[in-house]
Amino acid sequence: MYKDDKKSGEALLSVIESVIRSDTEIISEVERLKSSQQGLEPSERAIEIIALYSNRSAISGGASALPALIPGWGTLVTVVGGALLDTALLLKFEVEMALALCWNFGFDIREPEERQMAFLLASISTYDIKNGENFIVDVLQTEGVAIWNYAPRQVSKILLIVLGRLALMNASKSMLKALPLVGVAIGSGLNKYLTTRIGKQCTERLEERLHNKEEIRGQEGEEECIVDAIIQDEQESDNV
Repeated sequence: MYKDDKKSGEALLSVIESVIRSDTEIISEVERLKSSQQGLEPSERAIEIIALYSNRSAISGGASALPALIPGWGTLVTVVGGALLDTALLLKFEVEMALALCWNFGFDIREPEERQMAFLLASISTYDIKNGENFIVDVLQTEGVAIWNYAPRQVSKILLIVLGRLALMNASKSMLKALPLVGVAIGSGLNKYLTTRIGKQCTERLEERLHNKEEIRGQEGEEECIVDAIIQDEQESDNV
């Protein structure tokens, strides 16, 4: 099963990579927000980032807006087509939003490992919202293990699995009805709602990750103080 998921995931990942904006563009946009909203905490600024991307997702509910939002749209439709394109378009805004949120919370998305983590964060959050289940528990059955504790090789493997699952979910009629970008009947309101929910879930996970990072840094600081104290005691003993 996982082999099929990874194969579908590889195809979907390739499409997503071809439609998302560059890291430079995303970083510049977040930095402009920082400049215009000085004094805000990352969590407060995250609300603005989510609103920005949920609005873009809402606009994309009309097919006429897509060529302006996605360079090379006509070529992409010709090459990909079908359900895979629907899923890729859904994930385009979620991945861009996750990258922006990661940079907002101080994680350098220019580093391959951080960029891949942002992709995984967006994909898992999308899966959870769409399927109503926790991907880690539902598929990997590793409850209690935070995704940022995975090694880069594990992140790469899990990313392909979750993308593959999303592609397969999209093939079902129930999934097609839920997807924001499968047709005009879906409407922009649902796009905005789904992207907002996914953004909030990404934010919660990033806040947890940041808190975890600060705790580790604090523990390391305490250990350094202990080591310094031991060295000082030894030096004082030598002097005596």
